[in-house]
Amino acid sequence: ILGFAHVVDLAELGSSGLHLEQIAVRPDAGRRGIGTMLLRAVMGETLSRGQDTLTLMTYADVLWNGPWYARQGFREITAESHPAEWARLAPLREIENGLGLGAAGRRVGMVARLSDEPTPLRAVSVIPARERGGVLEVFVQHRVHTMDFAPGMVVFPGGRVDPVDETTAYRLGIGVAEACAVREVAEEAGADIDPGDLIPWDRWITPVGYPKRFDVDFFLLPVTDGSEFVHSTGEALDSEWLPVADLVTAVEEGRLAMVPPTRTIIDELSALQTLRAAVELRPEVVAVHQDIATLRPRPAGNG
Repeated sequence: ILGFAHVVDLAELGSSGLHLEQIAVRPDAGRRGIGTMLLRAVMGETLSRGQDTLTLMTYADVLWNGPWYARQGFREITAESHPAEWARLAPLREIENGLGLGAAGRRVGMVARLSDEPTPLRAVSVIPARERGGVLEVFVQHRVHTMDFAPGMVVFPGGRVDPVDETTAYRLGIGVAEACAVREVAEEAGADIDPGDLIPWDRWITPVGYPKRFDVDFFLLPVTDGSEFVHSTGEALDSEWLPVADLVTAVEEGRLAMVPPTRTIIDELSALQTLRAAVELRPEVVAVHQDIATLRPRPAGNG
């Protein structure tokens, strides 16, 4: 466990609304964006429960407390500026006063207004996988740090669904997502692939709180001997085949960074160990919201 978030239903204290009681990240896992991911997961879960505000109490002048939450869209609560939220936090202020938390610094209440925006754009990501010498490898890209989405992250080839994909899908009699996958792999990895080789693998929807959101279909692509994959995109510094086990270790040690979908898929493939096991899994694909995935590896589907 690298970190956790604890949310309190204020109804338990005779008030109302959801309240973020704590976010904690293990010291050796700091500066990887885990706290931000946890916060955005909490925001999404709050919305899914029919609430459009989230409150918290924190230290006003500790850099990773009040100032950090302010950068995430939270605003300080006063009786004049937010009378409803101020009243909701009355039971918590009483508890904190009893514990003497104010002795360590000024405590403030904060609130964020939540909305399920922007609308996620449809996108596709392809997981090229092969075995070399009994070692399971995947083809990944190291994104440049100037990208406005997932800068500096290790990702799989892919991109947003374009209008041309609908035309191609109609012409070839395939799904729009499959048409996008074929185009993106050709553009970003220089490989011609058969859409019939694509295995539906996962679906992730970017949580709220990001300036761009995507609804991403992931496909596993078993790669046979002789298939050429090369670095051919300006969105990445490099593209290469790497053992799945090495990627897991590099992320654990903080040498590489991944967004939650990529990390989850890499961990699942690592647990499966072989390309054959991955191909035979044919998992049931269920959309993942708030970056909260079910336990992996998943049970085999009916495919």
